[in-house]
Amino acid sequence: MSDSEQVTGPQLGQEETLLFNEQGVLVTSERVVASGRTWRVGELVGVGSIRRSPRVLPWLVILVLGAIVGLPVLSSLLVSPHAPGSLSYDVVLALAGTAIFASIAALVVVGDSYWLVLRTRQREGHVLRSRDPQLISKLVTVVGEAAEAARQRR
Repeated sequence: MSDSEQVTGPQLGQEETLLFNEQGVLVTSERVVASGRTWRVGELVGVGSIRRSPRVLPWLVILVLGAIVGLPVLSSLLVSPHAPGSLSYDVVLALAGTAIFASIAALVVVGDSYWLVLRTRQREGHVLRSRDPQLISKLVTVVGEAAEAARQRR
């Protein structure tokens, strides 16, 4: 679909100019539809975005405890004359190693997420979450321009 195509809005019953239709978000000259909710562009008093950074502290704690405490304790158990059975030791060692490598993988994979935020006089809605900051930035621009055009038409 091109940016200038006309669509008939099922809820509004009038012609609208299609401005954006990707990632489950529809933006027209009259409305924004996302996550099963509809916002009339003319009612928007603000459009913005929020960046959320993930929580990395739990993963860092697991990594540090596993490396600084867990592995030395397991190593000392291995050389101790009162060492537990080799099967239980191997299981505990495998669990500690898994926890360490899982925390490293989580720290590598984790990333910021971004939200498109629409504000009306009655409420504020987090409309779309994405890891793509360019998509959210584009939506903020498109919806902001549509809201400004709607205000000028009034």
